[in-house]
Amino acid sequence: MKFRTQIIFTGLVLMLLMLSCNLPVRSINTDSDPESVSQPEYISVNSAIDFSHVRLELSDLPTGFSEMSEEEMAQYGFDPKSLLAAISSSLAKAEPQNLAVFVKPGITDTTIVMSFLIQPLTTIEKGAFDLLARNPQQAVTMLSNAAEDLTFTPQTEIESIGDATMGVLFTSKQSTIPLAGNLVIYRRDQVVQISMIAYMQGGNPAISATEIARIMDSKIKALLE
Repeated sequence: MKFRTQIIFTGLVLMLLMLSCNLPVRSINTDSDPESVSQPEYISVNSAIDFSHVRLELSDLPTGFSEMSEEEMAQYGFDPKSLLAAISSSLAKAEPQNLAVFVKPGITDTTIVMSFLIQPLTTIEKGAFDLLARNPQQAVTMLSNAAEDLTFTPQTEIESIGDATMGVLFTSKQSTIPLAGNLVIYRRDQVVQISMIAYMQGGNPAISATEIARIMDSKIKALLE
């Protein structure tokens, strides 16, 4: 159970670091009157589309998985709402939503998958994400500086999904928790979708992050078309 908990925590923190550090933040002019705070010029976005049902479901996964509820995560000291709220603090309009975490337990082949969306991105935020996607080494450097217990490498051969895609592989440096996995993060129009898979090094994961991303992208496209 300790292994399961550490994976989930690692994944949430990685999402927070990758997506909040590179996007433009709200600017505040502390020398001005409090009622006239300076804000950046964000181009309006379409927030009328309802993405509340665009979520990774148990039926999307191979047999053997079960979903981890917020209550179960809280039992191990995690507050996913607070972590996801920290992401939105760096964004103009977008909100992280539809977090789904599933586990397929096993003695040597435990698999954790996680998925969520961030939307709607402004035009400025779309551009910031696309710049990061074109330079995955920047994301690797950023993550390596923030999580010294993990080794990160760009996923050089990754299927193109949506308008911009990037992948990052990671392994644990700790022999007590031989963790491996990867992230696939892509943007389609105003939506960023994040997929993560984590498993024991040498194990055979039940599904790939790219497969999860494809499943989610089909749901996103159905709403945007």
